[in-house]
Amino acid sequence: MINKVLLVDDDMPTNFYHKLILKESKLVKEIVDCISVDEAITELKSGITPPDVILLDINMPLKTGWDFLKEYEELATELRARQVIILSTTKIPSDLERANNNPLVSGFLLKPLTNEMIEEIVKNL
Repeated sequence: MINKVLLVDDDMPTNFYHKLILKESKLVKEIVDCISVDEAITELKSGITPPDVILLDINMPLKTGWDFLKEYEELATELRARQVIILSTTKIPSDLERANNNPLVSGFLLKPLTNEMIEEIVKNL
């Protein structure tokens, strides 16, 4: 069971769909969605229960998922999630390599989120 998931994606329909899949899985207690890097960092800094998992899109306007990771790295450990998983549509090999080489990133998944992916995330927690 996952206590809290933070979705970070600028696409509201995608967030809506992913929230629906997460709720239907009955494996997640709380879901918070943010449509920008700044909103997500503010959420984390609020000190309210940190998420177990962050599902992070890479391609967002203004600040990307990579920008998020730079700011996230500066946060106190107690504000961080147990896992940061990139959830993206990109199939660019350099993005996958960059994610695999980033110690803050626990995994890389291609959208859309599925029940099987959620079950695997729970298993890996």
